[in-house]
Amino acid sequence: MVFNGPFAHKEGPNYQWMPYTGKMPYPRPGTCPGGTFTPSMKSTKDYPDEVINFMRAHPLMYHAVYPTHRRPLVVRTNVNYRFTTVAVDQVDAADGRYEVLFLGTDRGTVQKVIVLPRDDTETEELMLEEIEVFKVPAPIKTMTISSKR
Repeated sequence: MVFNGPFAHKEGPNYQWMPYTGKMPYPRPGTCPGGTFTPSMKSTKDYPDEVINFMRAHPLMYHAVYPTHRRPLVVRTNVNYRFTTVAVDQVDAADGRYEVLFLGTDRGTVQKVIVLPRDDTETEELMLEEIEVFKVPAPIKTMTISSKR
């Protein structure tokens, strides 16, 4: 739904951010490949050059994109580290599908966190584990989810 709004576009004499009002390429950026509107496209690699170029030129939405419930999923206070990167995996469990967050820190650890729904308006975070990646602490700069491991 967040991709249904206008994309941000710089224009005018001061080169300021404005909502993009020009022609939108097909399929609209933000549309999932293989969905209702793009059944013949199995991957974003199948998108036409016009769509790819539009996305490169307009990587931002004009309106703010808020997280679920309009508040952060994970909050840490009074800690001696900062989050540096995030990777998300979807896991099927007996009672449904969950998103598992892997949060890299500037002290070389990765926190494995799951966000559970408490009710319709509240969530609860649960840290499953914290992994020390390096023997000598160094910031985690990138992470990739592997479906094989």
